[in-house]
Amino acid sequence: MLHNRRRLGLLVAICALSLCGCSHPAVAPTSYTHYVGSDKSFSCDAPAGWDVIAADTSTTSVGGAVFKTGDAKIDITTGSTADVLASDLLHSSSLVPTSLTGSKAEALQSQSKKKVSGIVKGYNEQNGLAFSCGYADAICAEWTATGNFFGMGGPLHGYRASLVNGSHTATVVCQCADSEWPTLKPAFQHVLQSMAAPQEANAPPLAGLGQ
Repeated sequence: MLHNRRRLGLLVAICALSLCGCSHPAVAPTSYTHYVGSDKSFSCDAPAGWDVIAADTSTTSVGGAVFKTGDAKIDITTGSTADVLASDLLHSSSLVPTSLTGSKAEALQSQSKKKVSGIVKGYNEQNGLAFSCGYADAICAEWTATGNFFGMGGPLHGYRASLVNGSHTATVVCQCADSEWPTLKPAFQHVLQSMAAPQEANAPPLAGLGQ
C-alpha cells in the first residue's frame, strides 16, 4: 500500500510539473554548424549550442531532427513526395488534386496543418508564402497560439513550413514563447533558408518571410 501511495505521489508530481506552464529561457544562437540528417534525407544549419535530437530511422522510414533550447524548438520531419500525392488523392474533394497540377508544397502544407494545430490551443495561422531555399518548392506560414495542448504555458509563436524537392519532402515547425519571438525569429528564418534536399547546396537567399 505504501509503495502504491509513493507511486501515486510521483505521478501527481510529474503531472503538476507538466501542467504548471513553467518555461526556460531560450538561447539565441550566435553561430551555426552544418547538420546532415542521420538518413541523409536533408541538411541544414543547426544553431550552435542547441540540443540536437536525431530521428531514429532504424525503426521507421520517417527522418528528421529536433533542435531545442529551453522551451523553443525547430522540429524537422522528412518524408516522401509519394506520400503527399497518395494522401491528396485519398482525401481531396477535387477531381484534380492540387498536388498533381500545382504546388506539392502547398498540398503538404494543407495536410500537416491539422497535426500542428491539434497540439496547441487557440491556433491561428497567416496565409502561407512561397520562399526560396534548397528545395525547389517551399511554402511557410507564421502562426500563433494561446497555449500548449492544455491551454497553459502562455502564448506561442512560430513558423510552419513545407518543402518539396523531387521525391523528398520536409515539414519544419519552429516554435517558441511569444515573448521570445523577436529574439528567435532570425534564427528560425536562418534554419529555414538553409534547408536543403539531398545533393542540394548553396541555397539562394530567403524570400517571402518578412524580416
